[in-house]
Amino acid sequence: MPLTAAGPWYVYVVANGLGFHHTPKLMESDRTNSLLVSAPFNVQLTPWPVLDVASVIAPSQAFSGQPLTVNWTVSNDGTGPTAATTWTDEVFMSPTATLNSSTAISLGEFTHSGALPAGNSYTQSQSVTLPVGVSGSYYFIVQTDVNGQVFQNGDTAGNIGVEASATNVNLTPPPDLTASSVIASPTSVLAGHTLNVTYTVANAGAGVTQMAAGAGVPVAWTDSFYLSPTPTLNPSTEIAIGTSTPHRCARRR
Repeated sequence: MPLTAAGPWYVYVVANGLGFHHTPKLMESDRTNSLLVSAPFNVQLTPWPVLDVASVIAPSQAFSGQPLTVNWTVSNDGTGPTAATTWTDEVFMSPTATLNSSTAISLGEFTHSGALPAGNSYTQSQSVTLPVGVSGSYYFIVQTDVNGQVFQNGDTAGNIGVEASATNVNLTPPPDLTASSVIASPTSVLAGHTLNVTYTVANAGAGVTQMAAGAGVPVAWTDSFYLSPTPTLNPSTEIAIGTSTPHRCARRR
């Protein structure tokens, strides 16, 4: 029986067909006797689970653009186990202790695997990366079963949990990438042939370059190379000749 079935139900049997109103496989002289229905029988719901986010724990201090670890515990406070064996928990940061789709920022979705018996719980510990340029007091909020994969018979009030005290998010000093040298070789080159470019980029800012959200790796940026007939870059005369994508974190030096 479907998990959501409850109350009086009937079983219908249709002979010779996918349904009473479908075209039968065999031609019959009389179709009126092809349908038969059982007496009504009562269906009671199987005891269902109730998922509650029991706790959310995050550091008291954090920095914009940087990773941090969020821990949360989900318990089954219902009277039955989950029929689903996988579902998704989502982590948010919010300026208020209430999850509001217009102000909360999603930091990532994480899959839980395994059925959860009644009275049991599981704990997740995940690294998330904060957005660049945010600062102030933020609450970390977790919503379990965000896609509604677990039948809870509507008892979803506890699916959202929030950390007890707000986290103070500090503005991380930004980087300042500076091209400190560029050397083209050889000093005389034939048109249509290869030109070698050696250059140095330094971070003259007070902070390191940011980490990619949810990836835990430095953001990769692109350096562009242009050919110009003058020492001043002019959009009307410059010629784009290539790009390079450094795969490393530029630290202040």
